[in-house]
Amino acid sequence: MRAKLSLLAAAFAALAFGSIDAARGSEGLHARLDRLEAEVAAAESVHAIKRLQRAYGYYLDKGMWEDLAALFTEDAVASYPAGVFIGRESIRRHLYMNVGGGEVGRLGLGDGRLYNHMALQPVIHLGPDGTTAKGRWRVLAMLGTYGRNATWAEGVYEIEYARESGVWKIRRLDYHAGFGAPYETGWVAPEVPRAREPRKLAHPPDAERKDACEGFPKACIAPFHYGNPGTTDWARVWSTPAPQPATARRDRELRQRASELAHRVTLLEDELRIENLQRVYGYYLDRAMWDHVADLFTDDGTIELGQRGVYVGKQRIRRFLDLLGPQGLEDGWLNDHLQLQVLVTVAPDGATARARSRELAMTGVHGSHGLWSEGIYENAFVKENGVWKLKSVRYFPTFITDYDQGWAKDAKPAPAASTELPPDRPPTELYEIYPKAYVPPFHYRNPVTGGAPRYPLVGAPDRRLAAAVLEPAVRRVRIPQVEDVEAALADAERRVQRVKDVHEIENLENAYGYYLDKNLWNDLADLFARDGSMELAQRGVYRGRERVREFLLKVFGRGTEGPVEGRLGNHIKLQPVITLDEDGTTARVRSRMLQQMSFGTRASHGGAIYENELVKEDGVWKFRKVHAYNTFTASYEGGWARSANRQVPGPSSDLPPDAPPTLTFEMFPAIYDIPFHYANPVTGRTETPPVRRKESSPVTTEDTAGSRPAGMPPEIEAALREIGPRIEGQRTAALYAPLHPKEPYEGVSVTRDVAYGPHPRNVLDVFTSPDRGRDKPVVVFIHGGGFTRGAKSTPGSPFYDNVMLWAVAKGLVGVNVNYRLAPEHQFPSGIEDLEALVRWLHANIAAYGGDPRRIFLWGHSAGAAHAADYLAHMTRTGRDAGVAGAILTSGFYELDPREVSVWKAYYGDDVSRYAERSSLPGLLETPVPLLVTYAELDPESFRVEATKLIEARRKTGRSVPHVLLPAHSHLSETYAVGTADESLSGPVLDFIRTAGANAP
Repeated sequence: MRAKLSLLAAAFAALAFGSIDAARGSEGLHARLDRLEAEVAAAESVHAIKRLQRAYGYYLDKGMWEDLAALFTEDAVASYPAGVFIGRESIRRHLYMNVGGGEVGRLGLGDGRLYNHMALQPVIHLGPDGTTAKGRWRVLAMLGTYGRNATWAEGVYEIEYARESGVWKIRRLDYHAGFGAPYETGWVAPEVPRAREPRKLAHPPDAERKDACEGFPKACIAPFHYGNPGTTDWARVWSTPAPQPATARRDRELRQRASELAHRVTLLEDELRIENLQRVYGYYLDRAMWDHVADLFTDDGTIELGQRGVYVGKQRIRRFLDLLGPQGLEDGWLNDHLQLQVLVTVAPDGATARARSRELAMTGVHGSHGLWSEGIYENAFVKENGVWKLKSVRYFPTFITDYDQGWAKDAKPAPAASTELPPDRPPTELYEIYPKAYVPPFHYRNPVTGGAPRYPLVGAPDRRLAAAVLEPAVRRVRIPQVEDVEAALADAERRVQRVKDVHEIENLENAYGYYLDKNLWNDLADLFARDGSMELAQRGVYRGRERVREFLLKVFGRGTEGPVEGRLGNHIKLQPVITLDEDGTTARVRSRMLQQMSFGTRASHGGAIYENELVKEDGVWKFRKVHAYNTFTASYEGGWARSANRQVPGPSSDLPPDAPPTLTFEMFPAIYDIPFHYANPVTGRTETPPVRRKESSPVTTEDTAGSRPAGMPPEIEAALREIGPRIEGQRTAALYAPLHPKEPYEGVSVTRDVAYGPHPRNVLDVFTSPDRGRDKPVVVFIHGGGFTRGAKSTPGSPFYDNVMLWAVAKGLVGVNVNYRLAPEHQFPSGIEDLEALVRWLHANIAAYGGDPRRIFLWGHSAGAAHAADYLAHMTRTGRDAGVAGAILTSGFYELDPREVSVWKAYYGDDVSRYAERSSLPGLLETPVPLLVTYAELDPESFRVEATKLIEARRKTGRSVPHVLLPAHSHLSETYAVGTADESLSGPVLDFIRTAGANAP
């Protein structure tokens, strides 16, 4: 009996302890679920804040003032350029009355007005309690009224957010101006500061705006809400809030909680995957990768771009894409389609989704035309076998305009249906684009109120179609139940961490752009891992964080850091495609950089693709490899179609890299293959169409031989052709002298015979505007004369003052030089003279209004040979030439070691030394941008030398821009500078502007 009682007691004890262990296990799982719920809620908050701010931009675009005002808290403060507005109602009235220009209640902008505000480059951080947050956003705006004005604006929002009753809202908004500029000039610093007269507002602000940062051209930084993400806790997008025990749900089955949280994490992942998919679509469009674009669609997918009609099915979509151009880019075709401001709504069941996104396109053909266009996508997605695909793409262009005219002067209609390949269905809705007002229907409800969009009367979409795309107010969903709670919990914990990783990586990428904007080199270097590397603009590879820091400070900063008054250096980071590796400690990112640069009186823009690698070091994401593939750079005047510069800076001689560039390339109009770190997200394919090569061609091609340049009088053409390739100085000078002014010259300041060296021939003339100005490019003309004769100017002759007068008229500083002559002074006297000249220019030209960073040598005949010798010598000796570019006009570059040269007066008659004295090998290696020009009627030897250099550079993969001048002779080409004939001076000016825009 006692034995039975003992067994019974043991059994009861086992049951009791088993129940206790089960309870403890249950408690442990509930505690983990509490922590997971806090993490999921934090991730959902970051998604909601990005959604809120992107919606803000879309509402502002279209004058949807009610929807916009609803995004603010009741006590919100908004500091705009017009002043500080306190309280949601005051902000609402400001939007209606000051921005909209109408009475309260009148929604929209009306016809003829463009008000695009792109919300870009977010850096988001949640507060510790999960009810507040801060964000930094970049704003790029394209504003204007058709027929009146067009304006660029750029700036930074620093925003505070608050969560009220579970909904995120804007509590404080501070706008810090970057720049505002008319389209005609672009983001160039005005010579006279623009007066900012106070606006008389229909709704006055509640307080005066006090902003210490006035924006460009002032040197200032919009305050950061965060510390450096590489060295501080600001690396974390959120710190996990203390979990609130879910007491009200303690009795719910563990499986139910785990299932709900796992599903919420899946929806977060889905949103990020769709953002990636939309951005991948844009990168494939850029490269005319039509097979890859079509692969992103479902078999029954549709595409509708503008008013082209609807194409149904993947095969028809692929055929339609051919209407946009042949597959694969060709040299000279720019096709950039920037995908911005993606706002995703995933259906509660996770099977379908919609996204609104923005496209800014920069397209055109080099030497022909350039276009700006912008528009809105409203796309539908479906998940098939776990893979997200495009179900329908519908693009609504906002405007299309010619680059040279801008949106104040030119507005093209939306493209219509093709007659070559008619669509399967007509356009879903007929509408007109800018200057007409049109609002593409919104698929999402207001993120704060949950209400349907309140469309303006003018430009509203068809009501029936708008209702069809709008998400339902309430949707019930049956959440799939997990089988193994502990396994599901571990998987959800891992996946929500990966969601957090994506946001932290995006913060890091975007912080990189903000630091680069303002020359904050130390902050930028601190974003790198200890063994991180950087490769920019084909300058070579710098390895290790401290070498990266040294490179940034020495090569870019020239020993200093921080913004510089009068210089703009915007580097806008866009379109990240983020791929986390399986281990969760490494990642790869493809992103885009849009550059807006301004130095003194010149503005330029450019683009690049980054393929970066990141690593989690000590729990913090850092850059392991930053590699920028520059795609184009161009002077703002002329843009990518007319002022593109294919030259890339190359390795620095001041701080040689640790390894040479991993890829040698030229920029647009050249096209080259840029690697993708990812495969096609639908098919897994990785092959890309080859670039369709076009031989580098001169600005004026061989086909123009026999023609007459615009601006050349017919009688001069006839006389030059009669003279032919003979060099007849007096007769040629007599043709052109009457076309030029005589001294004293008006509107120009001339300083003659300034010594730059010890010899009497080491003198120069400086031509500049009377007010001199500042930071102007400097063109240095080096005359010809067979090394034995010639001069910078001759009394009673307009040559070569004509080159100087042209330079001043084009906003340049002109320098005309003499140099020592042969046979008294032989090789390398020309190199020595140019070394002395460049030293003098760096020390003194700023006093004449010149920019020592933008010195251009322009040599003619023997002067071109001197310039070439100088560049080759500096390359051979590993020294910086100190110039931003060189124009070589009808020079010669290689001495034949088999016979004594006709130029023996300078180079000597020792043929054994000709190889080392030839400039051609050095010109193949020089990092200095070159423009090579020659004349149709040049003596044959000069034409042979020019084509030899052009072809040799082409074979190295570093083609040079070159110009063949029709109807011109060896002398007339420079004598014509400053006349109506711009066949030489036009390309030279374009080269100076574009190469100058690239100067460090």
